[in-house]
Amino acid sequence: MSSKYRSGWVFLATALIACSSSKQESAPAAAVLPAGITVTDEGAVFKTDEYTLDPGQERFLCFAANAEEDLVVQSVSHTARPALHHIILSKANSPEPDGFSECDTLFRLTWEPIYLTGAGDSSLDLPEGFAHHIAAGTQMVAQLHLLNTTNKPIHDSVEIQLRASKAESPKPVAGYAFGNFDVHLLPLQPGSVQGECDVKEDVHLLAAFPHMHLLGKRLTFEVARAGGDFAQVYERNPYDFDDQHMENLDLSLSVGDRTRVNCEYDNPYDHEITFGESTTNEMCFLVGFAADRDKISGCMARPATAPAATTPTDATPAPAP
Repeated sequence: MSSKYRSGWVFLATALIACSSSKQESAPAAAVLPAGITVTDEGAVFKTDEYTLDPGQERFLCFAANAEEDLVVQSVSHTARPALHHIILSKANSPEPDGFSECDTLFRLTWEPIYLTGAGDSSLDLPEGFAHHIAAGTQMVAQLHLLNTTNKPIHDSVEIQLRASKAESPKPVAGYAFGNFDVHLLPLQPGSVQGECDVKEDVHLLAAFPHMHLLGKRLTFEVARAGGDFAQVYERNPYDFDDQHMENLDLSLSVGDRTRVNCEYDNPYDHEITFGESTTNEMCFLVGFAADRDKISGCMARPATAPAATTPTDATPAPAP
């Protein structure tokens, strides 16, 4: 190749490298979102403040922020973070402290969950035409279980992506709970809790997740159709407190059906464990997302002794477990 052509190629290569370098240098950095709920082109992002975990430290934190605009959310997702064991994102039906607060409570009865997952990347997509409707002014709260197993401090935050529905008028989705508040687990032995309920209204479930605490081992959900025998329609076995997640579910229930939730436990302690919001207490619930509903409700077994304010009946709205 002549020196004339070599010079031409060298000039062209140099120009391309310079152009590429210029483009790389001029590319804008990714925007750092503030803590809270930020509306984006795709929907919105719920972001916590930064938290700190010392080596070996375990924390249960809640972070609360208000939606400043109406949101219509079809999909919720997040990317795994170091030390993050689970997330529960809920609508708060009673005010929570803004920002971070310590909360050794997996669920409060005043929360209406829209997303729950364990460690690892995760997402939950509702079917087309259905969405969570979050009105402006609604307080959202994320409960985080954090555990630093390393020998170095961790400084991090969590972002949850809320992807907007593209449907013209998506139908609302709301929580629908099955279970029993009457939990009594005798010491030093396996135990179980059942909750049966007669369905008083047609219900179409799109997704569901089981909920127990640290002693839970297995949960099943059965349905008896119009006086027939019970048949199992859902199971989580084994149940793992550190790997709680929602699953898509296509299940229709009709008036006259009967449901049964069965929760199995193993109590290694020398004292009885009863119902409560703390992780040292227990619960027995299957929580679903019901289609075409704008208020949380449920079909619950009524214990003989329970506060009236937290005891849902078959036909009245029920607070989320």
